[in-house]
Amino acid sequence: MTLLTDIANELDRYPLDEATVEIVDVALQSGTQPVVNINETWKFRVRVENNGHVNMTGVSVHVFGLNGVLVSESPTTGFTSGTLDVGSLTVNGGGGSQKTDYLYFKAPPSAKPAGTVLVEAHVGVWSCNFDHYFTNHTKDDLHAPQGTYAAQVFP
Repeated sequence: MTLLTDIANELDRYPLDEATVEIVDVALQSGTQPVVNINETWKFRVRVENNGHVNMTGVSVHVFGLNGVLVSESPTTGFTSGTLDVGSLTVNGGGGSQKTDYLYFKAPPSAKPAGTVLVEAHVGVWSCNFDHYFTNHTKDDLHAPQGTYAAQVFP
C-alpha cells in the first residue's frame, strides 16, 4: 500500500477511532420534572469531540429517536420518527469539541423501563483539513539537527 492509501483508510475510520459523540445539556422543555414522562418535550444538544490530528469540517450529525421517541429541530413543530441531519460543525483536532444548537425530543406515548435508549446520534458526512497536524506538530524541537559554527578565538 502507498502512503496515500494508508491515509485514505485511516480517514475512513477516523470518526470511529478519534471522535466521541455525546447527548448533553438535556433539560425539560415542557412538562413536569424531574423524570421523563409520556409525551413530554425535552431539549438536548449533541457534542462531538475530536481527539485526532485532523480538523473535522462540515460535520453533520445524524440524530434519531428510538423506542417511540420523535425528534425535531423545533420545540413545537416538525417532530419526526425519521433521522434529523443537523449542523455544519467544525471540530478541531487535538481535543476540540462543538455542540449542535438545541434539538428536541418528544417522549413516547407509553411508559418505558429504566435504561431505555431514547435518542441516538452519530457523525454523518464530514470533511477534513490537516491544519491542526501542520500547526501543532511543527514546533521548536531541541533535538532537531542543529547547525553550528566553531572557530578558534585569538587574544
